[in-house]
Amino acid sequence: MTFRETNARAADTANVARGLSAGYSWARPVAGARISTQLSVEERDFGRTLLAPGGRNDLRLTGSLSLFFPNLDYMGFAPVIDLRASRNRSNVGLYDSEDYGVSLSVRSSF
Repeated sequence: MTFRETNARAADTANVARGLSAGYSWARPVAGARISTQLSVEERDFGRTLLAPGGRNDLRLTGSLSLFFPNLDYMGFAPVIDLRASRNRSNVGLYDSEDYGVSLSVRSSF
């Protein structure tokens, strides 16, 4: 559970956010990969702006999947593939968005 307050001079930046997240990691590797997932939901309340005289409210849903391959290590580092999807719904259409990402990185296998 998270609670965050962002103060800024710009009304479209200052907000109060509340969120929940949950994750799960498989105890055993699947096809050589250590798998972990995470789901989160965050609600943000913004003040009044020209685009939202009654205030702006956003709801962001995010899901991620991480695949770590410790058997493919080289000099103590192994590849990681991260998949992420996020959807932001807002009462102001300009701020509705979808975001998808794939990243490849390395992580210490020690």
